[in-house]
Amino acid sequence: MRDEVEELRERMEANTMPEPNTGCWLWTGASNGPGTGGLKYGVVRWRGRQKMATHAAWFLAHGEWPSLCMCHRCDMPPCVNPEHLFHGTHAENMADMAKKGHLTGSRGEDHPCARLSVDDVRAVRRLCAEGQTYKSIAELFGVSVRTVRAIKARKIWRTVPEEVCQ
Repeated sequence: MRDEVEELRERMEANTMPEPNTGCWLWTGASNGPGTGGLKYGVVRWRGRQKMATHAAWFLAHGEWPSLCMCHRCDMPPCVNPEHLFHGTHAENMADMAKKGHLTGSRGEDHPCARLSVDDVRAVRRLCAEGQTYKSIAELFGVSVRTVRAIKARKIWRTVPEEVCQ
C-alpha cells in the first residue's frame, strides 16, 4: 500500500501546477468534463479505478478517502489544494454553488453544454416523423442515436413545443 500511495502522490504532483496568486494547485492531468464556467474537474487512476483528483488530494493530505462531495472554497474546479477543499453533501454543495451564483438554471440552447438549438430539435423531430433513420439524423446533427431517440420521445428538450402546421 505504501508504494501505491507514493505512486499516487508522484502522479498528483506531476499533474499539478501551483497558481501563485490564489494558492490554488491547478490540475493539469486528465479530466472528466466541464464544471463551473467550463473549467474541468480532474481525475486520476487509483488501484485500477478512476477517482476524482480532489478526493485523491484529500486522501493524501488526511489519510482517508472522502465519502461526501468535495467542495471548493476557491471556486476553482481544477484546484486540488486540500486547504481549499471541504466535505459536503450533494445538497450542501448545490446550496454553496447557488449562494456563490454558480447555478444559472440555464436550459436548452442556453445551457453551456448544448449542442443543439431549438430549431435543430424541431428539425430532429420532423425528420423522425418523416421516417429518417436515427443514425442518419444523429450524424447530420453530430449527436448520438440515443440523443435522437430521447428527443423524439420527449425525454429531453421537453420544453420545445411541437410545430404547428397551418
